[in-house]
Amino acid sequence: MKSGTHIAEIWYLQQFAYYQGLQVFLLQRSLLLHMVKANDGGTSGHAKFLSTTLEEHRKHLASIKVIVN
Repeated sequence: MKSGTHIAEIWYLQQFAYYQGLQVFLLQRSLLLHMVKANDGGTSGHAKFLSTTLEEHRKHLASIKVIVN
């Protein structure tokens, strides 16, 4: 039973690390989106693409948060 518990702990730590990394990634993307919008008023295709992908990543983060917590 110890090995099963150990595997579960490793899996949890991997998910937690992934969750933390995704939070940093989202913060970086949010800052990038802010800079792009400040530069072009948010009207470029790049700003729209960043906004869409940022929302998708936020949804993914929310689903992982459920697993981690």
